[in-house]
Amino acid sequence: MNEDRKKIIALTTYLLSVFILGSLICPLLWEIIHNTPLKNIESIGEASFGKVCNRAFMLVAFGGLWPLAKQLNCTTKDDFGLAIPRKSFLKEFGMGFIFGAITLLCLALFFYFIELRTLKSGPIDERILKGIRKGVVTGIVVGLIEEIFFRGILTRILSRLGTLFMAIFISSTIYAAVHFIKGDSSTNYDVIHWHSGFTYLKSAFGLYADPRFIGSFLTLLTVGIFLAALTLKRGNIALAAGIHAGWVCIIKGNSNVTRTDGDSPYYWLVGNYDKFTGYAAFLWLAIICLGTWFFLEKRNKNCA
Repeated sequence: MNEDRKKIIALTTYLLSVFILGSLICPLLWEIIHNTPLKNIESIGEASFGKVCNRAFMLVAFGGLWPLAKQLNCTTKDDFGLAIPRKSFLKEFGMGFIFGAITLLCLALFFYFIELRTLKSGPIDERILKGIRKGVVTGIVVGLIEEIFFRGILTRILSRLGTLFMAIFISSTIYAAVHFIKGDSSTNYDVIHWHSGFTYLKSAFGLYADPRFIGSFLTLLTVGIFLAALTLKRGNIALAAGIHAGWVCIIKGNSNVTRTDGDSPYYWLVGNYDKFTGYAAFLWLAIICLGTWFFLEKRNKNCA
């Protein structure tokens, strides 16, 4: 069996394992939580079965990253897109974070201006501070993890198996697609069986039944293509991870301060994934990504 085929099998096995092992672990994790002192921790003990399932899938996905990396012979900093001095990484990540946050903050303000999103009830100052903390932490964690896997590992591995266009398109399609495998975190069952995780997993594909997923899918596909091309062009994930983190920061922080008005005549502008990405975000970020790419290309030519 040639090396390329082994890598494809390893990637396929990893994805299947996340769903199968994650589903099997869900009931076990539920039992551990409710039969140990963990149940006394409010944020854990009161979690619904759906939320426990989401965490189980994440644990399996994260736990399988290193075995997958070894199977793909991706164990160096370069393989993870991290072959860049720490000082330079932090500088580029920081610049990317600020850029990503500002560009998506403009869209968030636009949604607020047209009253598509309105302020949630409660002390606004407290919500803003909590939203900033939640946004920054979540943004950095998600930005780094997703960029290491989707751009640092997946895109770069695929680029060795075929053309750059194929690598960018396939990795970006997978990146966009997995975001919609998402069950309702409030899902709960009266009785938990060993197969309850599979029952929950079956419902996790429900977002695809709603045509509104198209706008969000196009948004994620667009940014995926941009971040993948940026990573391959620069040879590391620093700038891409920073931009990604900035975008996630605004989405998560904004969701803590505002809510989407389902009765707004502009409701069609957002999709069904996070009530933020959608046709408006697709158009805005497509312009931002294209403009940024041409700016970087022009600057590189001037510096050559």
